[in-house]
Amino acid sequence: MSIVGMGLSLVLGLVGCKGKQGEPEGEPEAKAEVAPQAQKDAANAPKPASTPNRSGIAWIHNDYKKAIAQAREQRKPLVIDMWAGWCHTCLAMKKGTLADPGLAEIADDVIWLAIDTEDPSSADVMAKFPPKVWPTFFVVSPADETVQASQLGSCSVGDFREFVDRGSRAHREALEAGGKLAPGSALAYLRDGDRAWMDNEYQAAADAYAAARKAGGDGWRPKSQSLKNQLAALHKLENKKDCAALATRELTFMAEQHSSSGVDFIYFAASCAGALGEAEANLLRTRSLAALRGIIDDDQASLSADDRSDALASARGIALELGDTGLATSLAREQQALLSTAVAAATTPLEEMTYVWHQVEVHAYLGLGEDILPWVQQLEAKLPTEYDPPYRQAWLLLSMKRYAEAHAAVQRALPLSSGARRGRILGLDASIYKAEGKTAKEREVRMAVVAHFEDLAEGLASDAKLTSAKKALAEMDAPAP
Repeated sequence: MSIVGMGLSLVLGLVGCKGKQGEPEGEPEAKAEVAPQAQKDAANAPKPASTPNRSGIAWIHNDYKKAIAQAREQRKPLVIDMWAGWCHTCLAMKKGTLADPGLAEIADDVIWLAIDTEDPSSADVMAKFPPKVWPTFFVVSPADETVQASQLGSCSVGDFREFVDRGSRAHREALEAGGKLAPGSALAYLRDGDRAWMDNEYQAAADAYAAARKAGGDGWRPKSQSLKNQLAALHKLENKKDCAALATRELTFMAEQHSSSGVDFIYFAASCAGALGEAEANLLRTRSLAALRGIIDDDQASLSADDRSDALASARGIALELGDTGLATSLAREQQALLSTAVAAATTPLEEMTYVWHQVEVHAYLGLGEDILPWVQQLEAKLPTEYDPPYRQAWLLLSMKRYAEAHAAVQRALPLSSGARRGRILGLDASIYKAEGKTAKEREVRMAVVAHFEDLAEGLASDAKLTSAKKALAEMDAPAP
């Protein structure tokens, strides 16, 4: 399928780091070349124990035992940031919201823990607090290590403070009442929804988020978060009928928020529109497109450049669903200009890496892969221990049908990767072999990735990715239609 022909299935998937939808798909594991020892040593070098920034937050990195011990000793709740290096939203949050001076007032109210979800040492924490989207933030009570609140994806400083406050209040009230919150309270329902989401009980999560809004009444601040989370739960259930109905009913309210929650809500709304009749579906898409335009055009909206890029990518996908390729191209060019400005403003190569996936995708969409390739190559040279630049470069080269170079980029990324991400990189290698028509090599790689996902430790393992890998392998033997 051509890049342009991918439409909503790819372009809407660019929004946030949801799962991670919209990334280069891949399933396999193959024999990787061995990295130079110096590169391996740099990649495995320990991170600093804590890193202060403009927010005044001192992060503990990848050490749950230390963080939970400090939380107990100081009788404070624990905030966990579940992030990954491939997740552009994670990187944008670190540079923006999490480093903002607006968090200084609450910096000492909790203990802060950052978990790199790709680090093999994070397997136990991942098993205890499994994220479904990246980033996911949790407020955890140190008394019994239970989740008191969660935040899915990007958010403003104000919304992040509300999340921490909500989780801290739930922690305090639960301690005073033997672990229970007042039955029927908005806080209790919201916590129930967050816990159900974490446990893959998506119908229970959707019901709890709806009950929380009813209990919260008019003017309840977490309303937009609960609506986004409810729609996300219905999306996980593939309940497109109820998803579309909720989206139709609440779109006007969410569009008025001019926030990342509004952008995410519209992403899910557009993906569910197909459950409606053609006229109703196109009406919801048209309304969604107008809502996104309003958010994008608001210079005062609490959105990062990454959030605005997400919004433009989502708008492009909706335009394609409506059959307006001219508008889609215009939106892609607008996104390209936005990203160029953001990259120019970045002060470090790691900040530049925030935009690498959006950069390669939008340039490929516009047929400008050759224009962006030198920048991706330079970024790889600046960040020799990061797998994401060569990984994205491999996807770009595949889109340009430069297969040998794409394989070489995969081989440079593999030694720097681990866990589920390694499987995705190798899956991209299988896709390259498929494009070349090299069936035997494709099969070899797809068999290896199944073995890779089967061997991952609990917490790092993913039933969904294993199922997808097995399906891709089985489809190679399926008779042609």
